[in-house]
Amino acid sequence: MGAEACSLDGDGHRERLTAWRELLRGAREHREGRETVWSLSPDRAGALADLVAAERSCCAFLDLRVEDGGPHVLLRVGLRAGRRPAPGGGAEEAARLLGALA
Repeated sequence: MGAEACSLDGDGHRERLTAWRELLRGAREHREGRETVWSLSPDRAGALADLVAAERSCCAFLDLRVEDGGPHVLLRVGLRAGRRPAPGGGAEEAARLLGALA
């Protein structure tokens, strides 16, 4: 499969990235193999679930998984096998922000 673009328009894309930046502010992040793992406080679980669901609908190349990490909620971010974001556009920007292209 080739490079994939984000389905959001300019304003929608900017709003989504702003929402991710706000949600991930203060979260801890580390790499595990080809994934970035974000550790968030449990009070952000609802907002995280909403953003993950929204992101899956516009950037299907991302592999986003939410897990219970004990005292934290974990977000695991990677790329789906054989898929990648289109370079130089909103899809790549989102993938970099979330750590899928680290």
